[in-house]
Amino acid sequence: MDYPDISVVLQYGAPNTKEGYIHRIGRTGRAGNQGIGLIVLLPCEQRFLAGLRKRRIYKNTELEKMVLDLPSTPDALETARTLVRNSHRALLPAAETAYLSILAYYSARAEFLSLSNAQVLDLGKSFAEQAGLNKTPELSEALSKDLNLL
Repeated sequence: MDYPDISVVLQYGAPNTKEGYIHRIGRTGRAGNQGIGLIVLLPCEQRFLAGLRKRRIYKNTELEKMVLDLPSTPDALETARTLVRNSHRALLPAAETAYLSILAYYSARAEFLSLSNAQVLDLGKSFAEQAGLNKTPELSEALSKDLNLL
């Protein structure tokens, strides 16, 4: 499938393969146009970059510094966390669903990222805390099995 006039592709999380990443960023810069591919990784995903360097795809340290220097919006984040903590009828279930999505994403990539089950659960717990959840949602035994977290 071709998407014309795509100039930026933003990916969250390490894809399963370098080829998957290259395929996605290949959506940019078609037909002689310029394009940029950006990827946001957790510290445990940083080793994915080593494989990209072998393909002559390099980290843009200038862009990384710009992003890290962007002003954060702590008031907006804290407001959202407070709403989640106070059981906001839309945000609380959304945060719980996002927690499950994080677990599913990282459990599916655990072997690729050399993560233990405990590390996957720690990533989920950290997300839950940052999202403002008062407690980490419990996983049923069936879901734990589905996610290979038992």
